[in-house]
Amino acid sequence: METLESNIEQIKSSYIQVLNILNSFNDREFQRQLKKAKGLMDSSKLSREKLRNEYDARELQLYEADLQLLTKQIKEKFDNIVREKTLRKEKIAQQIEWLKNKKKLQNYRR
Repeated sequence: METLESNIEQIKSSYIQVLNILNSFNDREFQRQLKKAKGLMDSSKLSREKLRNEYDARELQLYEADLQLLTKQIKEKFDNIVREKTLRKEKIAQQIEWLKNKKKLQNYRR
């Protein structure tokens, strides 16, 4: 049981690291941060699958609620980042369109 608990704590720690990375996302280090978060999520997924093969479902059920809460928070944070980037992209596209129209009007006036 001790190894199960230590494995669960390791997975929780990885999930918390992912949340910290997502909370500190910035545009300059976006690719590096995303790659690191994905790596942590992939290793955590493999660890969870390994635990499912090694332990009884009833033993794992004791820890499942905590893990599900963390994964839900990660999913919500990813969704928020995607939504924020989409809105930003749309705003920039509108600004570009406005500049194009402004240039067309200037050329028309000549």
